[in-house]
Amino acid sequence: MEEAREILSVEFLTNSIVFSLATYNEKALEIQEMTSSANPVSSINFLLSIGQICLSQGQYNDAIDYLMRALDLQTQYLLSNNPSFSSTYHNLACAYYQQDKFAESIPYYQKALDIELNSLADDHSAIASSYFNLSTAYAGIPQYDEALQCAHNAVEQLRKRPNPSTLELSQYINQIGIVLDKQNKYSEAIAYYQESIAVNLSVVDDSNASLASDYYRIAETYAKLDNHLDALVFYKKALEIEQNTLVNDHSSIAVTHFKISRTHMEMAQYEEALKHARQAVEQLRKCSNSGITALGPMIYHAGHILHQQKKCFEAVRYYEEALPLCIAYMPENDPQLATIYYRIASAYFQLGNFTEALLYYQNTLQNELLTLPSNAPTIATTYEHLAATLVRLRRFNEAIDAYLKGIDQLLKAHPFDHQDVKKLRICLETIMTQ
Repeated sequence: MEEAREILSVEFLTNSIVFSLATYNEKALEIQEMTSSANPVSSINFLLSIGQICLSQGQYNDAIDYLMRALDLQTQYLLSNNPSFSSTYHNLACAYYQQDKFAESIPYYQKALDIELNSLADDHSAIASSYFNLSTAYAGIPQYDEALQCAHNAVEQLRKRPNPSTLELSQYINQIGIVLDKQNKYSEAIAYYQESIAVNLSVVDDSNASLASDYYRIAETYAKLDNHLDALVFYKKALEIEQNTLVNDHSSIAVTHFKISRTHMEMAQYEEALKHARQAVEQLRKCSNSGITALGPMIYHAGHILHQQKKCFEAVRYYEEALPLCIAYMPENDPQLATIYYRIASAYFQLGNFTEALLYYQNTLQNELLTLPSNAPTIATTYEHLAATLVRLRRFNEAIDAYLKGIDQLLKAHPFDHQDVKKLRICLETIMTQ
């Protein structure tokens, strides 16, 4: 009878691919009830197999359910130091981790590690892997000190082996850099990123696809240090690899062009910035729906560069194309829309089109009043520009009202003798004497 049950379990597991998950679950429960008391080891293995299948299919709650059932049987029938507990704990941790439930995953990763430390050889790579998993989970909470210690432990553990996996070693060293980056220790992070890249380059050439993300990450960190020259070097290395290894319409290529453009802009190298901004837009236009949400901001960015170059007519064309795309994919009261409206208004004002400028300054103000703190000085700045536009349109009474509202807004955050308040009072007095 036990042999028949074993055959039934194996046969069901083999045929499970053709069952719906619901049917699979029902069959599993039925078989568990048949076999758990008579052959607990078989039942444990079977439940673990189902849990692993659910895990691989992204059915994380079902995976947790089956793994917990298996763990309950393991606790009843196996010795506490049985190595099989380790894989159960590890899979439970993974099921929680994949749902971003990092705090719930940590105790299970730790239990798996404790068993491995007591049962495996001192230089076993599984111990390093568990330290790495704990590091990523702690980073997700975030508890960066614990994450950093576990990442260091992972590297130290892996280096005990005579010939450690280069890929794993590079990954674990990189994790140290990632945690330091999150702690705003950018220079230290860069040192580990560079070490990780050096390890990787010992087995792959410098055009390998795996290096693109490493180069991009180190570029991002240099950018945080305002080290734009080094950031450009690594962004361009990442871009070269992406262009040679990714499909022609991949959105990552557009993102890297954008980062290069923004870095050139920080250096006031507007022609280079504009070139890469246009390439980013061109690249996104090749993409399917995956890149559509970024198209508006990319076009807007190109317009902003043209605006910085005082090419207001071209800037307005880009801004106007970008605006409906941004509105379509941003929340109605997204504060970023105020910035877009403000810059469009500014470009129209510089072109002498005060009617259009007024419309966009009004849109700016409407958004700011809904999204900014009630005492935000930025609102006063918008009132000031609104008033200046109304003056150009010779709508003096409305301009006076806008200046008065701007002064009232400033007084919510500044004393009466603040220089910004004095500035608006002078503007107001000038208009009132005309």
